[in-house]
Amino acid sequence: LAELPRYDIYALTEVRPLGFPAIKEALGADYDYLYSRSGNDDRLAFAIRRDRFELLDHYEFDAYGDYVINPGNYRSPFVFELKDRRSGQTFLVMLNHLARGRAEVRQQQAEGIREWARGQGNSIIALGDYNFDYVFATDKGNPAMDIFLKDDVFRWVRPVPMIDSNYYD
Repeated sequence: LAELPRYDIYALTEVRPLGFPAIKEALGADYDYLYSRSGNDDRLAFAIRRDRFELLDHYEFDAYGDYVINPGNYRSPFVFELKDRRSGQTFLVMLNHLARGRAEVRQQQAEGIREWARGQGNSIIALGDYNFDYVFATDKGNPAMDIFLKDDVFRWVRPVPMIDSNYYD
């Protein structure tokens, strides 16, 4: 992190509790740091540049309506409401790490998060490790990706260039 260019927002997955202080040390005092409560030894963390954004609110949610998003030892979505100090615009940033080993849990998470997003009044930037197992040869992800993108509640901003870094097999 210390060697990367400085970004306004860092959204990190798979952060161990003992590693969180090293993130703060690497990035320095210009950021507000928040660490998720869920995920046991595999958590989510944010670093938000405080001169660029005002942190208005933050929370995790385990369920939305009838949708159970964290049925146990998984990570709950970690959400921040931010206000851009330059434009005055407010928006949400949501960090996720969906279930890897159980497709039915990942699909339930994708559907619950999509329905939560449908009910929000602000724009949402969704970041993280979604375990959608995108396959370059077929230009398709697993069923959880289809569920997440259904009804255009979320729109995938396709990276350019696409870099195959997923070796799920």
